[in-house]
Amino acid sequence: DFSDEDRLFVRASHFGRDDVTVEDGSAILNIDSNRDGETDTVLTLEGDFSGMEFEVASDEAGTTIQIVPADEGGATFPAEPNLFDVLLPTSGRLVLPSGTHAKLIDAPGSQTVDIAQGAGFTLSGASGENIFRFEQNSNAFTVARVDNRLELTADDGAVTHLPPDADPQTLVFADGSAALTIDGAQLMLGNMVVNTEASPITATLNPSETSEGVFASGFMLHLAETGDGLL
Repeated sequence: DFSDEDRLFVRASHFGRDDVTVEDGSAILNIDSNRDGETDTVLTLEGDFSGMEFEVASDEAGTTIQIVPADEGGATFPAEPNLFDVLLPTSGRLVLPSGTHAKLIDAPGSQTVDIAQGAGFTLSGASGENIFRFEQNSNAFTVARVDNRLELTADDGAVTHLPPDADPQTLVFADGSAALTIDGAQLMLGNMVVNTEASPITATLNPSETSEGVFASGFMLHLAETGDGLL
């Protein structure tokens, strides 16, 4: 049986969390190692995976897959970024698992980013009507205006920095959504003026647009990159 003491190493192959899917039930890993959108390898792991999460780590030699206890995986938000990515029109939906501190660059177009509890990111160059879906309710966050950006801090310590854009950036929480905009000199989250002092989210949310159901129960895939390239 595959346990948390085992490691699965794929030599000379580099892939990340978007290139591996985990099917519920038995642990069936579908790996797209050349990133062409097609599954190249299917692995079935035997064992008891209740309360466990999958972690993927890539370095120059290859990629390692292991399982970690769910209550230990990504509980602490890392101080330094461990994921670097560019949001392209062809990127599709980007998922940031718990424990991810991402540094993202936004290319023109509309992208969707799903941020699990315990994850955060810094976005450079917001361009287009992007959608950012957070796993928690809005009352799990405080917001502040820092260097003309929105600083969104979760109660678990994860931090997100979002620049405003001419196009609205929609933040979706489990209890509703609000748009990040600039109104004159004011940074707005919905109908809330965001000031330099951190405060709870008081914006009136759109209850018809929520992140409920986006973050499926079961296995959560973690990424811990040790290289310097883009994943």
